[in-house]
Amino acid sequence: MTRTARVDLPTGIRTAVEPFSLASGVTVQVCRTSVQADGEPSTLITLLLDVRGLAMPTDADLEKALTLTPSPGTVAGLLSPGSGSASVTTLPQFVNASEDLALAAAVCLASWGWDESERIRVAVNGREWNVTPRFHSGAWMANIV
Repeated sequence: MTRTARVDLPTGIRTAVEPFSLASGVTVQVCRTSVQADGEPSTLITLLLDVRGLAMPTDADLEKALTLTPSPGTVAGLLSPGSGSASVTTLPQFVNASEDLALAAAVCLASWGWDESERIRVAVNGREWNVTPRFHSGAWMANIV
């Protein structure tokens, strides 16, 4: 099954809490997206990325992000150990958004220049997808194949 989505990345939006420190003391950047797949309603997603790429946010960190961020939507941690792969973890209440999280993670990594791979293997809470992010006609799109 192929699933295609438009992944919008707001530009120029920064709040006082971005970047912020996790409970562990790790500083994260925040990637906010809106994923709209196949005519479905948009899903707001907030991804937390360790600026050094070494630590995955814990459940406590994700809960903190929920309280510090206005209207965060689905909150998840993102870790990219190397080119072409990424791991995402989220709280149990957001597990149903796993495919949208995979799409958002691949676009965040590609759009920020952290991963220039044609296809990124994204694992979300133990499930995996191959995601192809691309910028086309002024918008970021992603395909799960």
